Amino acid sequence: MSLDVVAAIDAWTDTAVRAGAEHVRARHGADEVVLEVDPARSQAADVVPYLRLLAPMPALDDFELDVSPRRRRFPALQDAFGDYRLVVDDAVVSADQVRTGLGDSDLHLRTNDRALAAALLDPPARGAVFAALRLDLQRRALRGVRGVVRGPRIRIDRDRLEVELEGGVALDHLPHLVRAAAAVATAPARIARAWAAAADA
Repeated sequence: MSLDVVAAIDAWTDTAVRAGAEHVRARHGADEVVLEVDPARSQAADVVPYLRLLAPMPALDDFELDVSPRRRRFPALQDAFGDYRLVVDDAVVSADQVRTGLGDSDLHLRTNDRALAAALLDPPARGAVFAALRLDLQRRALRGVRGVVRGPRIRIDRDRLEVELEGGVALDHLPHLVRAAAAVATAPARIARAWAAAADA
């Protein structure tokens, strides 16, 4: 039986509610946004192979932003208990330690307006994007096991936000993707409030 992605998001996250057959109303802080879910379907019960979320944005004068995970790979070694540890900067550490350290260095940013990009990627948005990054163990017959940083690709092109993840989305990771999309999509509202307060002062 195929899996309805919107129903899965509705079931897995407490910050989003179903707003239609292909829409989710997600809240980030004081603001909420309606995300349109690309009608991707899965034949598996626990993995969505492709997920794409869309949200309207205010017109930003041909502003473009593209944020994607930097392709970092860490060799993996198996310990005596069968668990994998990763080699990072000549140190052998657990996968959990690497996950908690994911941040700025794991993101690749391209934009035509760095000042506006910095404003949109404010601390709430950056925190949500970092939380959406993850570390997967990739098993390859010839290359062995490696840790690979994965995460959503976030694009803003004029008046539309796109957040997408390809290659397998675990259902328990859906809330992080929804929060990242909502956090970036509601950034203009936070900027407007900040400037309104400055104007009043």
